[in-house]
Amino acid sequence: MQGDFFCSEKQKRNALTWGIFPGQEVVQTTFVDEDSFRIWKSEAFSIWQKGWIDKLPKSATLQIEMLKHVMDNYFLVNLVENDYINGNVFKIFSKLCL
Repeated sequence: MQGDFFCSEKQKRNALTWGIFPGQEVVQTTFVDEDSFRIWKSEAFSIWQKGWIDKLPKSATLQIEMLKHVMDNYFLVNLVENDYINGNVFKIFSKLCL
């Protein structure tokens, strides 16, 4: 279902921090919410289309079809784990794969 959006917590914004070093401010901060995810999703699919598919030679039909299949049939997912000490971001996959 292309374009569908599913979220476990609607309208919730998660602040993510990256590049934290002792005695310094956070080098980069970003937020994850529905709006930022939709923008990121558009950028990702644009890169796959323009950066990969459009640059492959026409003779690479298998690779082109595979990339198109992934874009049309797989979900783009963003997981956030807010338990920095005891968290396990991969736990959800063990439940899904059983």
